[in-house]
Amino acid sequence: MTVFAKLCVSPPPAVPLSELPNTRVHPTNSNSDPPRPVGGGRFDCLKEMSMHAAVSLRAFIELHLTAFRAVIAGPDPEGTDMDAPRLEEWTPVLSGAQLSLAGNVEGHPALGKTQIVTSPLIHVSEGDQWARTLSRWYRLGAPHATDTGNAFPEAAIAGYCEVLAPDVLSVPLRFAKRLTGKRPDRMAEQAFKLGFDDLVPALTMVARTWPRSGGEKDDIYQCHRQK
Repeated sequence: MTVFAKLCVSPPPAVPLSELPNTRVHPTNSNSDPPRPVGGGRFDCLKEMSMHAAVSLRAFIELHLTAFRAVIAGPDPEGTDMDAPRLEEWTPVLSGAQLSLAGNVEGHPALGKTQIVTSPLIHVSEGDQWARTLSRWYRLGAPHATDTGNAFPEAAIAGYCEVLAPDVLSVPLRFAKRLTGKRPDRMAEQAFKLGFDDLVPALTMVARTWPRSGGEKDDIYQCHRQK
């Protein structure tokens, strides 16, 4: 049984959203009015929740900006990334709307040697030697190979998708690169829509200098769901 056959749950969010604030209520008895939020009523409670969510969204965008800048600078195998974890038998995976890498990792600072689904995938370098996720760089070893010879002998392995577990679908690397190639532009758009105007110039600059890694011009992808 491969690493992927053992996956049984969707990957957790890379950046957990902060818990919603407690909605405390006034003490009540059988003769009192229905409970109301403490403060200024329902409006203040919703306002506090909205502010809380905005802080989480801003932190999420700032994490992406940090990762984007790391991609533009490139990995430093002789310095800060000397001890980067190594990922073997890896493949891009989609769980819901989240694109990540799944595989066997060695040397992870928190997990050691195990089977993982990474935090959101940001970039795979030209030559497929390095991958940057939202949290760190990974050295890439041999990718996971899907045997599709019996199904469609004339089709390339890279053109297939494979159901690895409930809600976890492997996708072609070129497709993953196409998605990550658009991420800086989309993050700049999100920052603008959310009113984080101070982050927009930096994100726009990142989008203009984003390195190419292949796959950007591929418009046709074939996915085959294996049963």
